[in-house]
Amino acid sequence: RGYAAVVANLAGLFVSTGMYHRAKPLYIEAMEIDEALYEPGHPNRVSVLHNLGSLCVEMGEFDEAQPLFGECDRILTESCPKDDPAVAVLDHSLATLYLKMGQYKKAQELFEKALQIKDAAFGKMDMSYANTLAGLGALRMELGQLHDAEACYKKAMRILAFTVGESGDSHAAFMYHIGVLRERQAQYQEAIAGLTVALDSHARVHGKRHPLYASTVHSLATVYVSTGDYEEATRFLTEAQNIQLKTLGEQHVALAKTLVSMAAVAQGRADYNTAEGHLRQAMGIQERALGSAHPAYGSTLLDLALLMELRGRLDECERLLGTVDEILKSSSGEHTPEYATLIHAQASMAQRRGRLEDADFGFLRAQKIRRKCFGDEHPAVGRSMLALGQLYQVMADFPKAEQKLTKAEEIFAHAPGVKHTLFATAASALGSLY
Repeated sequence: RGYAAVVANLAGLFVSTGMYHRAKPLYIEAMEIDEALYEPGHPNRVSVLHNLGSLCVEMGEFDEAQPLFGECDRILTESCPKDDPAVAVLDHSLATLYLKMGQYKKAQELFEKALQIKDAAFGKMDMSYANTLAGLGALRMELGQLHDAEACYKKAMRILAFTVGESGDSHAAFMYHIGVLRERQAQYQEAIAGLTVALDSHARVHGKRHPLYASTVHSLATVYVSTGDYEEATRFLTEAQNIQLKTLGEQHVALAKTLVSMAAVAQGRADYNTAEGHLRQAMGIQERALGSAHPAYGSTLLDLALLMELRGRLDECERLLGTVDEILKSSSGEHTPEYATLIHAQASMAQRRGRLEDADFGFLRAQKIRRKCFGDEHPAVGRSMLALGQLYQVMADFPKAEQKLTKAEEIFAHAPGVKHTLFATAASALGSLY
């Protein structure tokens, strides 16, 4: 047993330095030793099983993680009460797995169950409670519930400040979450500030060749994509891609995210062939790792559909939009920012086909969802205003066109700024009215 503990500890060291492929065989060796030493239901087996399962989640090997967590669940069900803190730890890990798998309802149930157990065991000012709050915040953000996500993160940060202070790996993790949230909220300077803090901390703790460092680099890149700074975005994306290829391999879902961001840069530069190549490569990874019903696959497919519209391949665009509709309805639902983007795209296609009333209805519906998710001053709402203004211009309803385009220009002036093409487009459309 002492040897197994040494092997497991060495595996944990490799995990902390991002050397996942060296950690995994060591955890497997420790697990096999435990199987020889203990009965199948012995609680001493849980630690290694859980650590191996968590590692598989980080490696994107979800099918391998599920049975490992399932074995932990069977052991804990037989050996400890339902409200034992060990059950909450497993519930948190399972919730994280389901979040990554796009099974949001299961993830929410388990995060909330873990919070209840941890509250009863430790109270609401414990770091374990804060970590699960952050996990729930990440789920809320995936669902477009940004106000709820922010509330979770703020509570978690207060607990962190009270318990361990604003330093260390936990602080970096929370700053990462907040940075990603600020990017979604179009608060770009705050996003850069938070992600830079997280990046510096990950570099100190894990080094610059760790997947956590790469993930933060990628998130910084997405901020620059949003602001139209494609040169800076490319620099960060290239760095993230190089780390991910070395540490995670060519088929990891994290690399797919980076490829999607690279496609956005290429599209912004009107390099549509490169953009399409990146998107199709990302979809291949996502389909193999997550399945074609996963919301991440649906989101990338939506990006491809929008690219097809830009390229004038309208029949292909409409076909892809129909598939995306089915995926998003059955996974993340009809009230997320991604679904609003889908409705906006369908409205744009209706306008191209001359169905102006359908386009008006669709743009207004997308705008309503975006306002609920982001508030009234977000660039996504500005995009809806811009589309409506241009539509009303075609419909010769010039007073309404002026109202929408003026509001779009005001929103874009604030974010992403007057140097961005969105502001220029809105200003040009407004000028053409006079």
